[in-house]
Amino acid sequence: MKKTFLFVLAVATIVAAAPLAASAAPLKSYDIVFDGYCDGLHIEFPSLGMGTKQTADGYQTGCVSGGIFGQANSSGSMAMLTIPAYSTFTTVSKNHTWVHYGFNGNLIFVLNSGTWSYGTPLGRGGVASNTHRAAAAALGNKGVNDLDVVFDGYCDGMHLVNPSAGLGTPTSVDGNRTGCASESLIGATATVNNQAGTYVVTFNVGFWVQTAIFPNHYWIHYSNDGNNIFLLNFGTWSNAIAGGHGQNSVSR
Repeated sequence: MKKTFLFVLAVATIVAAAPLAASAAPLKSYDIVFDGYCDGLHIEFPSLGMGTKQTADGYQTGCVSGGIFGQANSSGSMAMLTIPAYSTFTTVSKNHTWVHYGFNGNLIFVLNSGTWSYGTPLGRGGVASNTHRAAAAALGNKGVNDLDVVFDGYCDGMHLVNPSAGLGTPTSVDGNRTGCASESLIGATATVNNQAGTYVVTFNVGFWVQTAIFPNHYWIHYSNDGNNIFLLNFGTWSNAIAGGHGQNSVSR
């Protein structure tokens, strides 16, 4: 079920609308380097693919290449990016810090973290930022909050754990898809479209998807086409465990 959308913040509803032009001019385009590593990112925010203020896209630079896509929190102080080449959920914050989060089964863990500077990597030699693992946090978290959602009209949903079982940090999320799907997912909670407590998660179904689960019971799936983000699907969700039969919300 493919749709285009217009997000109306005042009433937080989604209605069918004409597609946003892929050529929409971004308000900001910038290059960053992961300090001490041979790679960085070229980030378009708002995205070139959609032009909306909560979306970002771009590509890797330096010793690696490939598209990136994701979302930003409402203040614009943190980008939450899916980097397919690294299989990571990556946060890039205005305070010049970054974190690559990876998958350990259904658990999230810190692959690496550090600081960033404006600019582009000087050469293609050296060590990429996904190769050095940071000190691992203890697995297992007591008193986690579990949220089960079903995408209304579809056979799939999500089991979301926040704080995550893998890290136990307040904003981290892990879990898995449910119903007719079972892929692991990782991510974070943030304020997106001025909605606090939004879940932003990444998973792979043969291609990468980043999903926003809003507290007003709407959801959006994003994916990427090269360096551009695009809207894969959207709809409403209910508190339930997915039944497992019917159309998958990420099929295309």
